[in-house]
Amino acid sequence: MSAEVETTRIFPSAREKFKIISTLNCLVHSLQGQVTQIDLRDESSVVGKISFVDAEMNVNLENCTYLGSDKTTRIFEEFFIKSRLIRFVHIPKNVRCKLSIYMKYLG
Repeated sequence: MSAEVETTRIFPSAREKFKIISTLNCLVHSLQGQVTQIDLRDESSVVGKISFVDAEMNVNLENCTYLGSDKTTRIFEEFFIKSRLIRFVHIPKNVRCKLSIYMKYLG
């Protein structure tokens, strides 16, 4: 990640951090930097690298592929998903959930 992007990243406030830690959003938040699949409510899905998750569980993906409900595919450099549109987030097999959350917030 370049220094320019790092300085413009918004860090969560205390209220947002509490909201992340006190819900299962912390698991999705700990997947930042991982490639995963997110299923959407309209029967479509997106596969890509999670670049940012906010306290409301809105997700930014980069270098992703969108598979529509009609089986059409599109490639996007960046893709934003509002939390209310997410049906399911696939956890990669190499991620140990407890350890990932512990290292992100308690370690």
